[in-house]
Amino acid sequence: MDVTSPSPDPSGNLITESGLAAALDTLEDAALDECVSRHLTEGGDDRLHLNDAGVNKYYCPPRPLPKEVVIRGSCTCSSPTPDGFEAARVALRSLWNGRTDFGTCTADIRSRLSKVLQISVPHEVILHPSGSDAELIPLAIAAAKARELACTGVVNIVAAAGEVGSGTAPAAGGRHFSEFAPSGQIVKNGDLIADFPAATTVVELKPRSDDGQLIDNYDELVMNVVREHEQVGRSCFVVHAVDGSKTGLRLPSQELLERLQLDLGERLLVVLDACQCRSESTELDWFLQRGAVILVTSSKFFSAPGFCGAVLVPKDSSLGVLRDGPTPLGLSDYLTRHEVPQSITALHNSLPHGPKNIGLLLRWICGITEMEMFTAMGDSVKVAMREWVYGVRNLVCKRRPALELIDVECAECDGDMTRAGGVNSVVSIKFLTKCGLAHLDAGTLRRTHRHLTIDASKILPSHATEEERKIASLRCMVGQPVKLGGFGVLRLAIGAPMARDLARPGRLQEALKEDANVLDKMIVMGKYCEEIRE
Repeated sequence: MDVTSPSPDPSGNLITESGLAAALDTLEDAALDECVSRHLTEGGDDRLHLNDAGVNKYYCPPRPLPKEVVIRGSCTCSSPTPDGFEAARVALRSLWNGRTDFGTCTADIRSRLSKVLQISVPHEVILHPSGSDAELIPLAIAAAKARELACTGVVNIVAAAGEVGSGTAPAAGGRHFSEFAPSGQIVKNGDLIADFPAATTVVELKPRSDDGQLIDNYDELVMNVVREHEQVGRSCFVVHAVDGSKTGLRLPSQELLERLQLDLGERLLVVLDACQCRSESTELDWFLQRGAVILVTSSKFFSAPGFCGAVLVPKDSSLGVLRDGPTPLGLSDYLTRHEVPQSITALHNSLPHGPKNIGLLLRWICGITEMEMFTAMGDSVKVAMREWVYGVRNLVCKRRPALELIDVECAECDGDMTRAGGVNSVVSIKFLTKCGLAHLDAGTLRRTHRHLTIDASKILPSHATEEERKIASLRCMVGQPVKLGGFGVLRLAIGAPMARDLARPGRLQEALKEDANVLDKMIVMGKYCEEIRE
């Protein structure tokens, strides 16, 4: 360097005030994005934890996915949508700047949730880190009722076992279902949660036989369980109804539930598992009118990042139990006062003030944003949902026998306007094995599920064609495998953001072309599933 040469004009190296402000804004935006992403993985159980690739166990990162990724996995788990993520950014910035406080934000979410669900029956909302631990609220109610009515114990009947959340049965028995509690405490998976009754009996009733076919006398199965327990003692019963299992089932029937209410009276608590949130308000009102507790989430159909749940409790005797107490101390592993309205006095006051679950708040903000945008569009999105479902079913049928629909004989839900869109919006697909003599099992499909989320072109065997490699390069998010007897299924599901998009002119046919590509990749990955070595 020639140090004797004249120095350059010093002003040329100066950053203007506006340039400095822009640089600081860029840094703040990057920091804000990183903090939102980090918070979205906090305040829940191990399902939120990220692996070395920066994704959770469902292969979802805590940031919006690139536009080229085909998203059809709302029945399992989602990354935040761009609109939801932006709303979370705005909320976190407001908390940082002191323009709002945490308690006001959580109360606002509860209020907005009641409004957007359009429920007419008076109720209270309790926020929960997931739909699984939301099971603890109805169990706490039932345990208190059992004491009050001098019952011998609680019998908790879980409907659609195997097609609801994996944590449902343990939580229904008052037990931890993960080593990581939302409070940040390390607990022992399977241990009884403090103050929950050890005598709770959990009965899991599968909806299908070993060959994967639906059981046609399901109501009678539920009734038989009740009869058996009535013969050996005076129990308090929790009976689950499921509105949207992993494959979209709805059971048991409302007629059975009304019959049980007549037979058992105060000894029955009905719980509607509507965690997929693919239900219309008329369905939710029907259950609340009959004293049922409802479990919902915004992290399935409404595509909030996993996970965020809520419990809707009607303002009847069930709410009185939580208001007057006592309530289980172990709920403090999952809740703080911020998630529970002050009007539920005993439960609210029994809980700690913190730590504040910012992760849950931001996940709910992502979800409530999508819920409000979907509701604002009215019936146009529901028409789009139906047209998409019919279109995808047709695409699968054209690819038989490699791919095949399940439950094709059970189209009775089509036109049922108590379902979102008037249709089962989860399309479940089974895969023929390479030899063509059977269908792939759930274990094999778990590997296929992972391969669908990545560019799999380079892991195909050497004899795969270039066209197959091109097909395998597509990245797509689909619903995780479900075990149905000896075989498994993968699922394509429409979520609220996609339904809004399909309501735009011309988008349906574009989306169905994307679905055709997804199905073609499924065929390729199924064809080579036994040959892929990573």
